[in-house]
Amino acid sequence: SGGATCPSLLLEPSRAQLVPYSEYFDAWSGNRVILDINTSETLSPEGLNNATGFIPTAVMDDHARGISVTISAGAVTYSAYLKAGDKTWARLWETSVDNVFVDFNLSGSGSMGTTQGTFLDKGIEAVGNGWYRCYMSVTSVGGGGPFRIYPLEGDGDKAYLGDGSTIDLYTYGAMAEQGSYATSYIPNH
Repeated sequence: SGGATCPSLLLEPSRAQLVPYSEYFDAWSGNRVILDINTSETLSPEGLNNATGFIPTAVMDDHARGISVTISAGAVTYSAYLKAGDKTWARLWETSVDNVFVDFNLSGSGSMGTTQGTFLDKGIEAVGNGWYRCYMSVTSVGGGGPFRIYPLEGDGDKAYLGDGSTIDLYTYGAMAEQGSYATSYIPNH
């Protein structure tokens, strides 16, 4: 109950975490991104120094980390905890379903910007200390493909010149799960 006088139960369906290395972005493929592993710049949503900072290289292009995710046909939900660094926008992108993506504003109360694709659900939820859980649910034909996270210059602005030293985005706890909505985060090492 966390000290509350009226405890509550969290009832959710059983789900499997499909993203390997869900907190270890150094195991993900990189497109022009240097990582600050276990950054001391900010605490993760877990309250530890185990978030990862994305530092875009000094190249005019897009900057991302991605990992291949194998999924079955049907509803699938992708999510990640994101926090603004030098940039306040980020993108979740998945390629196996017609290149679907959602851009998220990681400032203020959080909002969504540019989207591409057909969604069962999508959203952004503030979870404290500047962190947001961003998610998108789509219908998959099965198979799989890369799930990527991008820092953005602004809404819809994927390509920009990084400086090779500034953390533009903080990340933690990426997840993919079979289902039409996000459930509690499940770590996968």
